Amino acid sequence: MRYRPRRMTGPDWRLVTAAAVSPATIGVLALAGNRTLGWTASPLHWPGFDFLPALAVLTLLAPVLLRPRTALRGPLEMAHV
Repeated sequence: MRYRPRRMTGPDWRLVTAAAVSPATIGVLALAGNRTLGWTASPLHWPGFDFLPALAVLTLLAPVLLRPRTALRGPLEMAHV
């Protein structure tokens, strides 16, 4: 029995892409010199906030927004496949 009972579909690939976008965007922003991604305690000051890293992290909500429309089959039903 295979781990994945069906082939990857379009929605599956969209979730994979959305999950990869967040760390890739954070990495690109860090390489570009975004100063809000790091914080030092000396001198003590409030950390900065940038909208782009926040948007990148929000892409991790894709599984909540792109839920499957049909119910997946349970383990007993999968035994007969």
